[in-house]
Amino acid sequence: MRVDALIVFIVFVLMTLATALTRCAPHPEHVVTAVVQRGDTLWGMSAERRNGADPREWIYRAYQLNPGLKADGLRPGQVLQVPDWR
Repeated sequence: MRVDALIVFIVFVLMTLATALTRCAPHPEHVVTAVVQRGDTLWGMSAERRNGADPREWIYRAYQLNPGLKADGLRPGQVLQVPDWR
């Protein structure tokens, strides 16, 4: 009986760990060049490239890839490196 309980416990722990690791897995990192168009926002740009992920995560990563980037300072023609999680 104790061996059965131990096996059930080990299986439970492994399944829980596998689920946690799957949820915490980072997005595949593909970085592409994007040219800002008139009216573009980071929020809008994220919609095309975040594959259902939280837009805040995508925007945070865009800031990391473009030091000095200011959301209110996007200019048409500006070239950005952005994540592409499609």
